[in-house]
Amino acid sequence: MTTPATCPTCPHKAKVRSRAQHNRYFAMMSAMYHHWPDGLAFVPEDDLHLRSWAECHVGFCTHIDVTLRDGATEDEIRVAIQTAKALIPIARKPSFVAVQGLTVRVKTPKSVSETTQREFAPMADAVEQFLRNYTGLDPAQCLRERERAA
Repeated sequence: MTTPATCPTCPHKAKVRSRAQHNRYFAMMSAMYHHWPDGLAFVPEDDLHLRSWAECHVGFCTHIDVTLRDGATEDEIRVAIQTAKALIPIARKPSFVAVQGLTVRVKTPKSVSETTQREFAPMADAVEQFLRNYTGLDPAQCLRERERAA
């Protein structure tokens, strides 16, 4: 079964992806959230926060940059970070601030609902691998355990 990712009245723009893979992905994110290990630097607030963070980490995101001048003072860096954080509510979804050299970057995950299977499958695989590497947990095993408990 497939799910249209754009308006069904615009067939020339229609995108499809596997509903089964889509459902598995979201269930896996929920399972990983409920099995999240203590002691890691990142602590998700919920499964949406976890999914957004992981998608941004693997590059499935858009970003806005605030670039500092070379030799920026601590005050200028602080203001740039505050400016970047002020942009987060505009995104209306979890977003993340990262400082990379002279750039303060606000990352916001792309919309999964607007992806094709060709885009979605590698992103989902990359997120699963990233979570495996970051946590030391097997996302597929977490999903099986969560399904058994339900």
